[in-house]
Amino acid sequence: MQDSKLTYKMNKSSRPELEQHFHSCDLQYYPFSHNASDFSSYMDKIYSKAERFEMWNGKMMVGLVASYLNDDVRKEAFITSVSVMNAYRRKGIAGVLLKKCIDYSAINGFPMIKLKVHLDNPVIKLYKSLNFHSVHQEGSYLTMVLRINKFKE
Repeated sequence: MQDSKLTYKMNKSSRPELEQHFHSCDLQYYPFSHNASDFSSYMDKIYSKAERFEMWNGKMMVGLVASYLNDDVRKEAFITSVSVMNAYRRKGIAGVLLKKCIDYSAINGFPMIKLKVHLDNPVIKLYKSLNFHSVHQEGSYLTMVLRINKFKE
């Protein structure tokens, strides 16, 4: 990541900023993208229940990884969203945010992270480079898992 204007923040976005970010991104791989009610519910859920790893350029959120770390029984985190505005793609933002999420998950005792991704989404290459592995395919979606071997103390 080379743009010096970019700053990392965690859980900084307001609900309207979160929604604005999603509207600014290409959401072709999100199943709710054509249903306003589902979209609003999803925004509420991310805002209230997810840990949000955010990249900002001034007052604009340009990248987001949202993850639920609330499965205290199985200790599995679930990444529900990885989104970067088109103009900021291919700058390493998603990778930086995913690594922050992985570190945070490890520090908080979650040795496994799951995510679902559309089979045609090119971000799969990034996930594989971070050691996520395919474990299940359902329809046009792939479930990927990362097992974190080291816990941070």
